[in-house]
Amino acid sequence: MYRFLFFILISCLLCACVPVKRVAFLPEILNENSGISISADEAWLLNDSGNEVCLYKINKQGKIIRTLKIGLAQNRDWEELCADTAGNLYIADIGNNHNKRGDLCIYKIANPDKHNKDSVIAERIGFFYPEQEHFPPSTNQLYYDAEAMIALGDSLYIFTKNRTRPNDGYVFCYALPQSPGDGIAARKCGTYRLRQRGFLWSITGAAISPDNKTLLLLSMTKLHRFRNFEDANFFSAKNIKHYSLPFSQKEAIGFIDNKIFLLSDEKSRLGKAKLYRSRLR
Repeated sequence: MYRFLFFILISCLLCACVPVKRVAFLPEILNENSGISISADEAWLLNDSGNEVCLYKINKQGKIIRTLKIGLAQNRDWEELCADTAGNLYIADIGNNHNKRGDLCIYKIANPDKHNKDSVIAERIGFFYPEQEHFPPSTNQLYYDAEAMIALGDSLYIFTKNRTRPNDGYVFCYALPQSPGDGIAARKCGTYRLRQRGFLWSITGAAISPDNKTLLLLSMTKLHRFRNFEDANFFSAKNIKHYSLPFSQKEAIGFIDNKIFLLSDEKSRLGKAKLYRSRLR
């Protein structure tokens, strides 16, 4: 325990801190929330593996104001939620803790803010990682779990969660089309190596600013900001900064505007699931 706290302290000293303000406790049904998409003054959230095949819309106070059931979908391990410029939502069923899934997919649903239905049919984007040859691979090749995704242009970009042992810190970016289909090969389009490696620093969420100039990658104790990149070459950004965050099981992040963002965590021994607000400096 003391060693754990020591590492957290050192981590905070090495990086600038970004202040976060709790704005709401989330309802119990969102105890395992793992993705968020901001919609004006409201937000859509989802839960991860084993939970209902639903999206939940909350207001500023964290109260659920709408529940949307997703038809023709399963929640094997939902880990991310993002929207394109038309407001279509993408549910990333990409959790792959043991790196042995052969059914990774993303569910696309038409902009739910354009109707008042309580259910919607999803379209499926089924994909695989061409570099993965074994299910599961050896422990030093456990690169195929993911919990972070954004939509940009006509593509989706997945950022992997490294589970290698020993952890080598690599994060890979993979691109996919936004069009439904099956058997799609994800295209590796970027590699980044985290300074700190292991469970606390693995990537659990991602967000792109409305002006498409800032990418945020989230972990339980860190926020990585990539700014001034060209096209989707995120890791070639000319301005990269790392911030420390208070420790909790954070898995969801989304921009309100180009500076202000929301993030959330799950229920844990530290307390209830919460919604936070912060601002980039």
